[in-house]
Amino acid sequence: MVTPVSTTAKSIYLLRRMVAASATFQSATGTGNQAQALNHVRVKDTADAIDQRPNAVVSRQRFHWHQVEGGAQNWMLPSGSLYLYLTIDVPRQHLDDAANEVYAVENFCGGVIDDIVAIAGKDQTTDSVLPDSELAIERIEELVTSENNPEYWESEGRFWFAAYMIQWGNGR
Repeated sequence: MVTPVSTTAKSIYLLRRMVAASATFQSATGTGNQAQALNHVRVKDTADAIDQRPNAVVSRQRFHWHQVEGGAQNWMLPSGSLYLYLTIDVPRQHLDDAANEVYAVENFCGGVIDDIVAIAGKDQTTDSVLPDSELAIERIEELVTSENNPEYWESEGRFWFAAYMIQWGNGR
């Protein structure tokens, strides 16, 4: 295994761990702990993702260093954003009940985000590198939540997906 040591690699690694630590995600995936849930959190979307739902995909969006203080030597801190994609099958018992279908999907997606928010503030740092435990999240923005196209239901099944932009940094 490659050890993530760069700031960008660590940001992806840390968000994957946070998703896998989510009690909501573990419950939905039928896993009992973070290590097992990590098997459902990918860094690229792959063909087998269709066969294994619910799942999550974490991908890099942007990254930058910004000056915090200057003078004879600049003090720079990292920040950036990642995409988080969540997918879940439509629960069979709600296939013909649109309201309960939406509630079940929102309970999953919203629950994972709520869990990430609860985890996020536990190990904030002002160091110029990311902490080893959790990603310091500054903002989470939902980009879309939607059901897959009905013309693919027969081949892919019926599922919902949600996309979020997760901005991280040190709070400055």
